[in-house]
Amino acid sequence: MNPEPFKAPVFRRLLSYFTPQLIESRAGKISGQLEVSLENGRLVLNGEKVNYSYGALHKVFQLAFSASGVASRKTETALVLGFGTGSVAAILHDELKKNTRITAVENDPEIIDIGKKYFNISRFPGLRVELAAAADFVSSCRDTFDLIVVDVFVEDRVPASCTGEVFLAHLHKLLHPKGILFFNFILAEETQQQYDDFKKNFEKEFPEGEELKFFIGDADNRVFISKKRRQ
Repeated sequence: MNPEPFKAPVFRRLLSYFTPQLIESRAGKISGQLEVSLENGRLVLNGEKVNYSYGALHKVFQLAFSASGVASRKTETALVLGFGTGSVAAILHDELKKNTRITAVENDPEIIDIGKKYFNISRFPGLRVELAAAADFVSSCRDTFDLIVVDVFVEDRVPASCTGEVFLAHLHKLLHPKGILFFNFILAEETQQQYDDFKKNFEKEFPEGEELKFFIGDADNRVFISKKRRQ
């Protein structure tokens, strides 16, 4: 039986339309300080610098999925690296009404706990949650997926282990021949060199890919999208 979703008091939900309402703050094992807040009547998970789930990040993937026609694609299986508290799963199941079986990889046990406590992630049918580093998981996984989403961040930085040629080669191996990959990157002055290096690696492994740009709030999100390379 799924736990009841968290319900905030009505007055705090109303106040959240004027100013964010902090529900809980705790230290993550990997992700720094984590804050569950009500914003505009909706629960979100934030770090010190960025939104991890259901805020600006949610909008990024709504736009990216819409631009790429995910609604009409076959997505029986999905791999979400950097699951957070379920933004991508909510888009697939709640908004697009898909029955996608999701393998969710998250490296911070505190985020998984927050997802269960506040965001009712167990409501997603077929969800399998793996506590693991993304790079470790893709190196040992033997499955293939119709949809792969990479949203791995520690605050606004993608770990170096997730931007190199080896990691991208593993992603290509895990992508179904008719599947599609989304890789989210936040571009900033301090991440420019990492972005340049990653883009070269991505174009080498996925030469038919494209880059979408989404400016939401203060963040310059670059979502790299590709199908499987033609053999």
